[in-house]
Amino acid sequence: MNSMAAASAPTNTNTTNARRPKKGERNYYENFDFFFKRTAFRTMTVYFKLAYKPYFDELMSTPKKQQVIRPTAEAVRENLITFANVEFPGLLASLSTRNRDEFIELLKLLVLSHRHNRNDEFLQAPQVSFDTVRDTMYKYSKQAQDKFFTVAPYSFLFHWFTASVAGKKFAAVKFAENTDERHSIRMKSEVTMLGKESAKHLKNASAQSVMARELVSYLHTTQFCDTE
Repeated sequence: MNSMAAASAPTNTNTTNARRPKKGERNYYENFDFFFKRTAFRTMTVYFKLAYKPYFDELMSTPKKQQVIRPTAEAVRENLITFANVEFPGLLASLSTRNRDEFIELLKLLVLSHRHNRNDEFLQAPQVSFDTVRDTMYKYSKQAQDKFFTVAPYSFLFHWFTASVAGKKFAAVKFAENTDERHSIRMKSEVTMLGKESAKHLKNASAQSVMARELVSYLHTTQFCDTE
C-alpha cells in the first residue's frame, strides 16, 4: 500500500516546474533577477572582449607555415596598453605608474577570462582570482557582484560600459536580438541599476583608495563617457 501511495504522489520537481514562469509569460520578467543580472555582466564582458579581440588576434597571428609562438606576458601587456589608450583615451596617462600597471593586469583578466584554463604563460599568477570575474557570469550571486565591484578597476569598467556611447550602443544591439520587447526593457533597467551600483562602489572606495580616486577623477573629466 505504501509503495502504491508513493507511486501515485506527485513529485516535488513536477510541482516546482508547474509554478515556474516561462519566457514570454509576464511573471518571467518580474522574477529571476539573477538571470538578468548575470546577462548584464556577460554582456559587459563580451563588449570588452570583442573590442580587444582585433588587437589580440594580431598579436597571436604568425606568417603561414610558421610554428605558432605563444606571446610573452610583456608582449600581451604592451598590446593591452595599446588597446586601453584607444578605448579609454587619456586614462593611462592620468594614473600613477603602479596603478597603471595594476589596471592593465586586471583588464587582462577580464578580456581574456575565456582563456582561464588554457595555461597561457601570460595569465600565470593573476592579480585576483579568475572567479572574481567569472562568477558574476556563471555563478551569479549578490556576493559575487559585490566581490567584483570591490575591485576598483572592475567598477570602473562596468560603469564605462553603461555610460560610454559605444557600450550603450553595443548593449542595445545585443538586447534587441531577443524579439520580446520586454526583454530589452528589463535588460536596460538591470544595466542602468548595475551601472549606478558600480559608480557607487567606486565613489565609496575613493575615500581610501588612490586607484579609485584617479578613476573617479578621469570619469569626471573625460568627454567620452556620460558620467551623470
